[in-house]
Parts: sequence; structure tokens; C-alpha cells
Amino acid sequence: MYNKVKVKTWVDALRSGDYKQGQRHLCQSYDDGGVSYCCLGVYKKVVDNSTDKYLKSNKGNVGAKSAYNTLNDMFGPVFVTDLIGKNDSEGYAFKDIADYIEKELL
Repeated sequence: MYNKVKVKTWVDALRSGDYKQGQRHLCQSYDDGGVSYCCLGVYKKVVDNSTDKYLKSNKGNVGAKSAYNTLNDMFGPVFVTDLIGKNDSEGYAFKDIADYIEKELL
């Protein structure tokens, strides 16, 4: 079961503009020093205080797999898969994802 206060923290972070949106990785760093997150990476960063190093999800990265497993256990794999789709392939901006999460979970 999830904590509604933590979900509200996540929703607020998605709306804050403090996180650059990326796709296909919880967290991705770039040569210019920039960092991007998927919506689930923002949750892990702001709610679980996961470091960017832990969130970087290259193939075989145990930390990323563990993060996805935790999120699946908390929110259910169908909801997590739905969020991944909205973030990675459906073109939802973080503010739209925040609205969806708020509607579904709060």
C-alpha cells in the first residue's frame, strides 16, 4: 500500500519544474552535466531519497530493477506500466502525469 503524503510529494515535484523529463530511464545523465528523469525516477529521487547513481538504469543495473520492483509492489504493475507508457511513448508532460496520478491515487 502507498502513502498518500508521499504521493502528494511526488505530484508536487512533478509540477515543480525542477526536474527535466526524459524517457526510457529512471535517471539519465548527459555529458554536459544535465540530468533527466522519467516520472518514476522523480518518485524515487524525492520520496525515497535515491541518489542519481542508484537511479541510472542501464541494462542489467540491479538498482534500477530493484526500484521498478519496489514501485510495482507499491502501486501495482498495471499502474506502473501505464505511467511508463504515458511518460515514454504517449507524450504526457510531467504536469499531465501529475494530474493523472492525483486523480488515480489521491
